[in-house]
Amino acid sequence: MAGIPVPVFVVGALIGFVWMDAFYFSNDVAFKRKYFRASLIAMDCLLIGLAIVLNPGLAVFLPFAVLFAALSTAWTIWVTTFCDSCGRTIVHHQLLDPLLFCASCGARLTRPR
Repeated sequence: MAGIPVPVFVVGALIGFVWMDAFYFSNDVAFKRKYFRASLIAMDCLLIGLAIVLNPGLAVFLPFAVLFAALSTAWTIWVTTFCDSCGRTIVHHQLLDPLLFCASCGARLTRPR
C-alpha cells in the first residue's frame, strides 16, 4: 500500500460520505429513486477503473470483476426500497418474506421498478 497515493483514499472517502448523505440520511424520495441506480453503476465503474489503474496486471480478471460488480449492483437495487412517507432507505434481504411496511413510520411500502 506504500505505492498508492493518499489522495486516492481521501477522494474515495469523500465520495462515500457524500453518497451516504444523499441516499441514507436524506429524506428526498424522488431524488433517491431517480439517482440511486445510476449512482451505483457509476461507483462500480469507478472502483473497477481504479483497480485497473492501481494494478494493471490484474486486468486479466476484468471480466470476473465486471460480472461480480453487475451481480452485486443488481442485487442491491433489487433489495433496496424507499419509504414514500418518511423517506427512509430500506434494505431487505429476505426474498421469501417481502417487506410490506416501513420499520420507521409504519407506512405501507410501494416498490416501483
